[in-house]
Parts: sequence; C-alpha cells; structure tokens
Amino acid sequence: MKIATWNIKTLLDSTNKDTTTLPRRTAVLAKEFQKYNIDIIALQETHLQGFGKLEERSCGYTYYCSGSNETSNEHGVAIGVRTSLIKTGIISEPALMNDL
Repeated sequence: MKIATWNIKTLLDSTNKDTTTLPRRTAVLAKEFQKYNIDIIALQETHLQGFGKLEERSCGYTYYCSGSNETSNEHGVAIGVRTSLIKTGIISEPALMNDL
C-alpha cells in the first residue's frame, strides 16, 4: 500500500470564466495519484471551507475534506483514498467532524 502527502496550495477551482473547460483540480490530482499508484494521500492547504466528501468516479478516488468555518479559506486539509479500497472494506470510511 502506498501512502503519500502533498502540499497542493488549493483545491479551489478557478473563478476565471476562461477556465470553464478545464477539469476540476480534484480530477487532475486523482490522475496524478493513479500515475504513481498511490492508495492514500494526505493533502494540505486545500483552502476549502467546512467539511465534506467528494468522489471522482472516473479516476477512482474519494476525497474527505475539512477546512475552516471562518469566512476566509486560508486553511484546510483532505485525505484522498482509492475508492476501491473503501468499497471492498479494506479501509473503513472516515468520519467527518469539525471540532471548532
């Protein structure tokens, strides 16, 4: 099992109208994870607010995100997990909570 970490600077998609045809950052990252055969990855500086789950079905990864509840989006972390590991029960689905 390969486990990695990556400071990605942001998971926020661009608000620039010229970038509407670009894939989501989560999809781009998932393709990189596939390339290096990564099973679990810890992501820092996602800049997302609140917490949640996102599945990139075409790439086979699920993201579990947790960020600040403040108006700024300067913080945030996420865990990317190969979806097949969750569906087969090798890894249990993480619980999402924000204790702030």
